[in-house]
Amino acid sequence: MRDVSLGGARLALPEGVLLPDEFELRIPQFKYPRTCMKRWESGLEIDVEFWFD
Repeated sequence: MRDVSLGGARLALPEGVLLPDEFELRIPQFKYPRTCMKRWESGLEIDVEFWFD
């Protein structure tokens, strides 16, 4: 994880790892998993936005 805020995160992925457009992310700083939507990706980095239900 490169960066995290209340609204989203920037993730560095190992080569060959593919993520769907929507997924749940578990982060130790947050009590509950966050539903994410992929916003962009560049090389091995992706930026996700958290959805609040």
